[in-house]
Amino acid sequence: MLSSRTAGSDRVTFAYVPGGSTLGAFAAFPRDDDALFRRLGQSRIRYCSTSPDVARKARGLCYRRYQTTGLAMHPALTRPGDPVVRRDASLHFEPRRRFEARAFHTFNQGDLDRLREDLRRFSGDRWNAWYQRWWVDGDQAAAPDAPSPSDPPRTSPIEFVEERLPHSYPLFGGIDDVP
Repeated sequence: MLSSRTAGSDRVTFAYVPGGSTLGAFAAFPRDDDALFRRLGQSRIRYCSTSPDVARKARGLCYRRYQTTGLAMHPALTRPGDPVVRRDASLHFEPRRRFEARAFHTFNQGDLDRLREDLRRFSGDRWNAWYQRWWVDGDQAAAPDAPSPSDPPRTSPIEFVEERLPHSYPLFGGIDDVP
């Protein structure tokens, strides 16, 4: 699905809903459309899924794809006030706290992989300041408003955004993500 450019946005958004398809089907999606992504200049892939683990794997596939083709990938770092980004950051802070407290026994390999990815995604002064506020205020901590100079650059043409669907929809034959 393709949405048109909206006022105030210079990115075209592609929504990908995996349904019952495998990650291999998603891997073919950006590969088949490389030429289109290059012509557009700025685009966004909104991956809609009920499974955070499958979405994390899809992000990794997309990231690897655009690192190897010369199109850099930019995880959704520019909108910390966005509810999805805010939720993802909040979900990252607790495992980060446990890791910094050296509570390694509380992690399995999937948790460590997710933490490593999130540490890359939520790096820079503004994210660290938000994390420090989270220590004091919990999930009510104010999100940063603007990027700081130490944040990763935002000139990449591809942005990957996870959109977690809150439900499974068995009415349609089970729209469950297949790993």
